[in-house]
Amino acid sequence: MSNSTALFEAFANRNRTQQFRCRGYQQPVFGTVYPRSSLRWHGVPLGGLGTGFLCWDTDGRNSQCTLFNQLPNISALPVLGTIPFSLDVDGRTFALAVRGDDGSGDLTDLRYFGHFPLLDLSMQIEAPIRIEIRAYGPFIPGDAVTSNTPAIVYQVTLTNLDTHPHRCTLRYDAPEPPKAVTDTQTLELAEGWQGSSQRHIWAQANPRMGAQALEHELALAARHGSVSSCGAQLQSELSIELAADEASEETIILVWYQPSLRDSWNRAERLRYADRFVDAKTVLTAAIAGHTSWLERIIAWQSAIYARDELSPELREALVNSFYATCKNSHWITRSRPDDWFGDDGLFLLNESYTTCPLSETLPCHYLGSLPTLFFFPELERTTLEAYRHYQLASGEIPFSLDRGFGARAPNYQTQHTNGINEYIELVYRYYLRTGDEEFLREFYPSVLAAGRYVEFLDNNGDGMVEEHPHALPGEFWPANVPWDLWPQHGTSVYTGLKSLSAAAALAAMAERQGNAHNAEHWRARLARGQARAQELWNGRWFNLQLDADGISDSTCLSAQLTGEWAAALYGLERLLPPEQAASALQAVAELCSGKSPYGLVLAVTADGAPVYSNQGIVCDFARDVWPMVNFIYAATCQFLGAAKAEGLAAVQDVLGTLFHQANAMPWGWPCNINAHDGWIGHGHDYNDPQAIWSLPLAIAGLTLAEAEQPGSLVEGILSAARAKA
Repeated sequence: MSNSTALFEAFANRNRTQQFRCRGYQQPVFGTVYPRSSLRWHGVPLGGLGTGFLCWDTDGRNSQCTLFNQLPNISALPVLGTIPFSLDVDGRTFALAVRGDDGSGDLTDLRYFGHFPLLDLSMQIEAPIRIEIRAYGPFIPGDAVTSNTPAIVYQVTLTNLDTHPHRCTLRYDAPEPPKAVTDTQTLELAEGWQGSSQRHIWAQANPRMGAQALEHELALAARHGSVSSCGAQLQSELSIELAADEASEETIILVWYQPSLRDSWNRAERLRYADRFVDAKTVLTAAIAGHTSWLERIIAWQSAIYARDELSPELREALVNSFYATCKNSHWITRSRPDDWFGDDGLFLLNESYTTCPLSETLPCHYLGSLPTLFFFPELERTTLEAYRHYQLASGEIPFSLDRGFGARAPNYQTQHTNGINEYIELVYRYYLRTGDEEFLREFYPSVLAAGRYVEFLDNNGDGMVEEHPHALPGEFWPANVPWDLWPQHGTSVYTGLKSLSAAAALAAMAERQGNAHNAEHWRARLARGQARAQELWNGRWFNLQLDADGISDSTCLSAQLTGEWAAALYGLERLLPPEQAASALQAVAELCSGKSPYGLVLAVTADGAPVYSNQGIVCDFARDVWPMVNFIYAATCQFLGAAKAEGLAAVQDVLGTLFHQANAMPWGWPCNINAHDGWIGHGHDYNDPQAIWSLPLAIAGLTLAEAEQPGSLVEGILSAARAKA
C-alpha cells in the first residue's frame, strides 16, 4: 500500500489530554501522547484478563513481565529491560529503543499513546523510514472468555518516506524464558503464517524422586515472515522491499501457555485458559483467527467512551485506561481437583497490587475497585463473592484477604474487619442490583444475615454504628483497621460509622426482597439508632472524624466522611443524613481539604485547615496525602447529592492531571495514595481501588447501580459496542 495515513495524528505533549485522529476510529480519540523516556513508572501492560502481562515502556523496552508466572510474595516483579524490535535498513541495523545506560538503542525520537489495551508507538530513526507499531491484548468488556486469551498482537507499519526504494528487515525477539529451553517446534498454521513454539522448564518446577520437571510453552508467529529459535529466544524476521512512498503492514503474534501457577504456600493452581487451550499452538491458532475481530471490538468499546460528551476529555481517557489494573492484578483459576470448593466458572482473583503489596483479594480494595468487574464481568464478580462466603467464620466474620502474594487458600482475618464486614454486605447487594438475580439473593441471604450479626457484635454500645477496633499497640500505628491503616481511629468514627449505616440500609432492603419483614424492621430500627448517633458527630458544618470512648470529639475534617452516603446513593437507598447536613459537609471538604496540594483533595485537615499528622510526622503521611479513590468517591457523592458539584469535578481533574500529566505521571501505575508534596506515590503502584472512578459516570448521569445498563447508559453503550463487532 502507499501513502498510508499515520497511526495517530498528534505531537507528543505529556502536559495535556489531546483530541486527535487515530487509525481505525471513526471519530477522534482522547489521550495523552508521551515523548520518549518520559515516565518514571512502567508503560502499558500487554496481555489478557487474568493471563499475565508484559509492559512496554516509553523508552521502547520491555519491563515488567509475568508471562512466566513469576509472581512475588513480596513487592517485586521481574523487569526485563530488553529491546523487542530492531530494523535493518539497507544493511544498517537500528535497535528500536531510546539509547540507554548500556549504550544500546538507536531511536532519535518516540511518541507513545497508550489507550489500554492498545499501545500505539511512532518511532524515528536516522533513516527515511517511518515506524509505527500497534500492540494489544484481547481485553473486551462483556466477553470474559475471549479476554482470557494469553496473547499479544503487534501490528507494524513501515513507510518509506524517501523517493528511492529501501530494503528492510524487521526483527522481533520474544522474552527469554527464565529456565532452560528443552525443545523448539515449527508449527503448521494458517496460510501466510509461520510460527514456532518453545518448550521450557516451568519457572517454579520442583521435581522430586527423579520426576521430570513440568514444562510450559511460548510461541511466536509472523505473517509473511519466518520464526526461528535464536539461542534461548524465539525470533521473527520479516524481509520487506519498500518502493518510494510505499507502506507495508506486518503482523506478529506472541502467545504463551503457562497454565500452572503456585500460590504463596507452594500449592499449584491451574489457570482458566487451560480449559480452552491444550498447548501454545492452540492459543496461537485462536489468536491468528481472532485478532482482527479483537481489534475491531476494542476500537468499538473505546469509541463508546470517547463519544460521551458529558464527560471531560480527561475522564474519558482515564476510564479507558483504568481497565489496566483489572488485567494487571488478576488471575483466573479453574477447577483442577475433585475437592476444589469453587464452581465450574472457576475463581477470579484481583490482587491488591502485585507491584507493591501483593495480597490476594483484600476486601477493602475489592469494595472500592471492583466496579468494572461488576459492570462488565458480573459472572467473575460472583466467583469472588463465593470465595468470601466460603471462608466466612461461624461468627459471621469475612476474611480480609485470601492469601499473601497469589493464592486463594490462606484467608486472613481481623484486619480492617470493622469496615470489611459492612463492605461484604454491600457487595452482595451490589451484585443483586446489577444482575437482578433473585436466586443469587436467596442463596446468599443467610450469609449476609450472619455478617449482620457480626456487625452487631462489633457495635460495643448498641448505638447502631460499628465502633473502631484498632489492633495497634499504644504508640504504634498499624493495624489501624481503617483503609488508611497507619492512622488508628477510636470510638465512633464518621467513616466506619456511616458505612455501617449504608450496610444496615442494604440489609433491610435485602430482607424486604426476601419477604422477611421481621429482619427488615430490625435493620431499619438499627439504621435509625445509627442516624441518631451520627448527629453527635455533627459540628454544625461537617461530621467530626470521631467521638472516642471517653466522649472526646475530634473535629478533624475527613474528605472521605460521606462514603456511606455515596454507597446509599449508588444503590438507590434512602438518604442516611439530613440533606442540608450532607450538602454542608461536602462544601466544607471542598473548602478545607483543597488547596493543600496541587494534586487533589488531601485526606484530612484540622478544623482550621491545618495539616493532620497521623503517623510519626514523616514526609509521606496518610492523612496529608491525596487518595485518588477518595477524590473520585467525593466527586460522585457531590453529583449524586447535588452539592459542591463543580468542586468535586475540579478535584477529579486535579487527580487525573497528576496521574497523566504531572512531572511524576503514572498513567499505568495508579497508586493507593499520592504524596501531597511531589505528586509521586505515597503508597504503592497499580492499586485497583482507584477504579471507584467508575461510580462517577453513573453519578453524572443520575443513575443508580440498578440502572447502570439501562438503554443509553455508558455501561450499556460499552457492552453493546463490543457485542456488535463480535
